[in-house]
Amino acid sequence: MKIDFNNVRRQACISFSRLVNKLNSSIEEGQIIIDADDIEPYLDSLRNFLIIIAASYDEGNGDFVSVLDEVGDLAVLNTSNNEG
Repeated sequence: MKIDFNNVRRQACISFSRLVNKLNSSIEEGQIIIDADDIEPYLDSLRNFLIIIAASYDEGNGDFVSVLDEVGDLAVLNTSNNEG
């Protein structure tokens, strides 16, 4: 299987920019005021691309190995903490 790694990196950058734009549009008096549910899809998208990047490797190339086991599980936003 082949993956267009350039596209994965491109999509990760787009996901990051969308998250930052959402956060920037939620700044009020120096604080970010936003519902967790509003940023969850942006974080999930970025997380998915980071997992792909972290798990990628080039067989036989010790300079490009999967680092997913080293970093462990990437955190998931826990929106249930904000529910009443």
